[in-house]
Amino acid sequence: LELIDLPGLTTADSTPHYRDAEELMKLTVSQFKDAASFLWVQDVRQDFTSSSVGTILQSAGVLDRTFGVFTKLDMLVSEDPDVPDAQHLATVLRNGAPGFPISNPWHAVSCRASVKEAERRWIAGGRTGSKELHR
Repeated sequence: LELIDLPGLTTADSTPHYRDAEELMKLTVSQFKDAASFLWVQDVRQDFTSSSVGTILQSAGVLDRTFGVFTKLDMLVSEDPDVPDAQHLATVLRNGAPGFPISNPWHAVSCRASVKEAERRWIAGGRTGSKELHR
């Protein structure tokens, strides 16, 4: 099993860096589409309907071999004040990326803890020294 982690495209942009990353992604998917699965990492707060990554994967016909990971879940806030954040999060995970039906369930991760929180956890675990903390 070969799993290709695709280069990140954070926003729809027309900068040379963005276009280069998009072309690299298209080339990578085209080159490995018959033999590999793909990892699609997506900021959960971004609009999926205009996702370049989803469009590239769908055009190549590899959504059935794509694994999706939502990032920054701890920053997701429900737009509806009557819907608790946890319920909104559950709905987002269940629905995945609308318009891009991947066969595998989406997974989710939060963003990094603050430096103070990381240090607190490090010390609470009985460890010392900052060199290991930041590896």
